[in-house]
Amino acid sequence: MKTFLKYLPIIIVTILLYKYRYDEELRTLLIFLLYFILSIIYKVDPRYPVLAAIGCLILAAVLLALNNEELANKVAIYAYYFLVVGVLLNLIEFMREKGENKE
Repeated sequence: MKTFLKYLPIIIVTILLYKYRYDEELRTLLIFLLYFILSIIYKVDPRYPVLAAIGCLILAAVLLALNNEELANKVAIYAYYFLVVGVLLNLIEFMREKGENKE
């Protein structure tokens, strides 16, 4: 039962992804929500999403130089989502360490 509850958010996000498969913005948000949930479950290093955000911003700058503004905007949005996930994961990690120090 405990294992099922651990994967329940993943199942819910997957169902929502199927339901809103034609709405690109909402689908992107749901994918990053799934990434955030998986990062918490599997305790991913919180620096990885921040590094991905930096990489996406560099790619967006290159795409702007190549006059591909539409794709550059999408990549910049992905960078924003990666940055939000990274900041939230760093905050959660800080709270975990703070809780362990109190004990």
